Amino acid sequence: MECDINECAKAGATGVVVGALTPGGDIDEPKLNRLVQCAAQHSLHVTFHRAFDHTKDPMAALRVLISSGGVKRILTSGQRATAEEGVGVIQQLVGESQGRIQIMAGGGVTPENAATIITRSGVAHIHASARSLGTQPEPIHSNPLCPFRATTLPPEGVVMQTDAEKVSAILIATHAAKESL
Repeated sequence: MECDINECAKAGATGVVVGALTPGGDIDEPKLNRLVQCAAQHSLHVTFHRAFDHTKDPMAALRVLISSGGVKRILTSGQRATAEEGVGVIQQLVGESQGRIQIMAGGGVTPENAATIITRSGVAHIHASARSLGTQPEPIHSNPLCPFRATTLPPEGVVMQTDAEKVSAILIATHAAKESL
């Protein structure tokens, strides 16, 4: 992972997203410290990804990430499938963090629930994929007997792409929610 961080820095990135857990569901502190030190050598911001949602004790994991001194934010769905379902845990994380680390709600964020997630959890940051199905810009030749994609994915020629209308709707909802706080 350190090699990946070095490559991100060479490519001009300003931050990286990492995650490291032990088999028992704790933050792997030695590995995390190596990753944070590597990122710090390049002045990269560090976000801890949704591996956080698989920790056995989210408050203990929060304290470890704060004490690392190098993790700027945590991306979490509150240990549930979606941030909306995990809003209670996210709210606890925001309170416990006391501004020492950013809590970013992510996972199933939509224009319909973004404002609710912000107002109920108290987060200042959200992460959303805001995707929709689209079509591939130019058709490619393919053999229908041997698809490139897993059968559980959309059919060939159909792609997931960022939906500008969803992004706009999420921004409108989040700005309105933040103004009401």
